[in-house]
Amino acid sequence: SMKRAISGVVFLSALAPAVRSQNAGAPPEAQIRTTRIPRVSRPPTIEDFLLKRPREAEAVLNDFRQREPRDGQPVSQPTTAYLSYDDHNLYVVFECQEEPGKVRARMAKREDIGEDDAVGIALDTFHDRQRAYGFSVNPLGIQRDSYSTEGQSSDTRFDTLWYSEGRLTPTGYTVWISIPFRSLRFSPSDVQVWGLALSRRIVRNNETSNWPHVSLKEQGTIRQYGIMEGLEGISPSRNVQIIPYGSYADASVLDDRTGAFRPQRDFRAGADGKIVLRNAFTFDLTVNPDFS
Repeated sequence: SMKRAISGVVFLSALAPAVRSQNAGAPPEAQIRTTRIPRVSRPPTIEDFLLKRPREAEAVLNDFRQREPRDGQPVSQPTTAYLSYDDHNLYVVFECQEEPGKVRARMAKREDIGEDDAVGIALDTFHDRQRAYGFSVNPLGIQRDSYSTEGQSSDTRFDTLWYSEGRLTPTGYTVWISIPFRSLRFSPSDVQVWGLALSRRIVRNNETSNWPHVSLKEQGTIRQYGIMEGLEGISPSRNVQIIPYGSYADASVLDDRTGAFRPQRDFRAGADGKIVLRNAFTFDLTVNPDFS
């Protein structure tokens, strides 16, 4: 990525989609699954689920259907997702059952989870059935995000700020996801209606399942998403993010000329920035990138 290879570079990209009818390319209304998610006053935590502590109301979705290998059949391992939101974040927690010792997960680099079991959420925030954000997490909490356009491959160069945790359990694993609204682009309407899809990948079965059912027999994927209602009074706010970094190293290095050790110190600092204007243009800036 040039962002991490050249200091002082500014990138400009347009994220807001063209205005389209919400019914463009949509399947019949009778086939569209709808869920309403509640607002909570206290964010759910992964410990609430692991310790079975009482929680506030949440949307519960568990009718996951296979896309591969058996299109339309129920997911092979029980899978439940719990959704809620507050003023600032969207929350989704997955409880995934699996046979002991069968979960595939590595403590990998961010984005490098293609060979792991994973769960995910996709959001068509403008509900135009053409574009969607994707957020995936492996059982250990490693993230991958992307931006998709119908008919094209997902753009994994997309990166935004969000949070995740994952824990292995005796019966499978649990994943917690929190997505700040300020990390998304959506219309300024007080009442939001978004497209929604949830997913689970089980590598040992070469299996991918979704809520709602996203069939291989239908053309397109985003047009098959369900509908998420209940989001009210949220805003991406003034989206300016500055993420500084710093590192310091102190070592003793052998001097070949004298045979003695000499101190070697290294300090680096820099920052990444993201500025969003009018929900339509994103400026990504970097100063002295860390090459991580």
